[in-house]
Amino acid sequence: MPFCSAPIAKLTITTLTVVMLLSALACQNQEPAGTPDTQATIDAGVNATISAATIDASVRATIEAIPTETPTPGPTSTATPTPNPTPTPTPAPTATPDSMRFTAISSGGFHTCALHSDRSPVCWGSNEFLGNYTGQASPPKGEKFTTISSGFFHTCALRADGSPFCWGEDDYGQASPPTGERFTTISSGGLHTCVLRTDGSPFCWGSNDSGQASPPLGEKFTAISSGGAHTCALHTDGSPVCWGWDSHGLTSPPDGESFIVISSGNLHTCGLRADGTPVCWGSNSDVFGDYFIGQAFPPPGENFTTISSGDYHTCVLHADGSPLCWGADDNGESSPPSRESFTAISSGGGHTCALRADGSPACWGSDSYGQTSPP
Repeated sequence: MPFCSAPIAKLTITTLTVVMLLSALACQNQEPAGTPDTQATIDAGVNATISAATIDASVRATIEAIPTETPTPGPTSTATPTPNPTPTPTPAPTATPDSMRFTAISSGGFHTCALHSDRSPVCWGSNEFLGNYTGQASPPKGEKFTTISSGFFHTCALRADGSPFCWGEDDYGQASPPTGERFTTISSGGLHTCVLRTDGSPFCWGSNDSGQASPPLGEKFTAISSGGAHTCALHTDGSPVCWGWDSHGLTSPPDGESFIVISSGNLHTCGLRADGTPVCWGSNSDVFGDYFIGQAFPPPGENFTTISSGDYHTCVLHADGSPLCWGADDNGESSPPSRESFTAISSGGGHTCALRADGSPACWGSDSYGQTSPP
């Protein structure tokens, strides 16, 4: 849930190679036909005077001794057997190494974090904020977590006992969680972080200039999501409530709605009804309202199983795991790979990451800081 990164224009040029095939024709000459026999023109009277009896026996013997020419047989043609084609072996699928299998993934402003199957964290992408090292992509060594959440320039996670741990930019205290507390879920936003206690009561810390870190008192929730400068949550009946900066109607969800999933982006929030249909509210343009982007304008007639709001785009998964995104696409963040299927998806600043069924990650969009290049 992060700031926009600078657009990157990319052009791929494919060179087509044309192969020309040449063929030749062979010509054959036909031998001239033979001359007809003229023996029939010999005078019959002359032939009659020649008697077989007058032929000298020695002449006859000489004639009979002339050997008859036997044609020399040509070489016997032996057909060359057509070789059987050697079957090309089908390469065995390459197994995903354990080091690249994740159980959770979260895209931040310019970084991404994930959890290995052994619950150890790994992050990639930017470790800076305004040119200063902040370390949001450098998780602590030796720690194990059950959930992880990437914000603009900080990251927070929960240990198995529910205790929180954060790292990264902390100028507003967004990476300084309370001690001695136990939580069930955690969500990193722009410059603040919010959690839910085991009883469902919310708690937030970090920047509060717009009231984004001041949840309503006495409320209980089942889900919570921190946006740019606002936060939204779901009551036990699925009804949404938001607080913080209300520009573009960020904290004014539609009345009478009930959701099973909620996700806050930079300037918008989206939820999924029980039937999987999406509802979004907030801004559909950039922060200045200069041009239409459409991050809060989901496609009609579609049903999804999960939804994730990023900076200026939103991504979802169909029931078969196929992804769909809408909104800003200057960096390709709304252009997921085709013919892919995922079990989890997370929209960040100008990028998006997802997990396949085998736990391997796939990311697309801006890679200006390596945020779409998992280790």
